[in-house]
Order: sequence, then C-alpha cells, then structure tokens
Amino acid sequence: RVVIFTTRVNPDLHGGEQQMGRIQEWLARHGFRLGEHYDEITHVKVPALAYIDDRALHFIDWTQALDELGSRYRLP
Repeated sequence: RVVIFTTRVNPDLHGGEQQMGRIQEWLARHGFRLGEHYDEITHVKVPALAYIDDRALHFIDWTQALDELGSRYRLP
C-alpha cells in the first residue's frame, strides 16, 4: 500500500482543501494513477514499514541526527 503523506492537504491549514486537487492534478499529469501507483493522499502519518522522503534524516540518536543535519546544512 502506497500512501502519499503531505501536510499541504491538512484542512486546518490555509488552503488545505484546494491543495488536494492540485496534488491530484499534478500526479495525473505525471502519469500517477490512484489505485495503481498510490492508494491514498493524507495529512495523517500512517504506520508504515518505511517512509520515503526527499529531506529525511535517518535517526539513530540525537548526536548522530544533529551531526547529519549539520553536515547537510550550515547551522549557526
């Protein structure tokens, strides 16, 4: 099961409802079909075996995570 998690569709945020349509249009325009390539779009993080994220940090402990964050981005 593939679930697209994005806070953009959170109804509590300004414009959340409109963002769902924009995301669905973008996915369709790029050949992604509901039921074939993904099963759901939600703002609720569902339990999963793995999360794929373009900005994720692997977490082992805080020292490791902060070191990795510092190596990716210059922190003051």
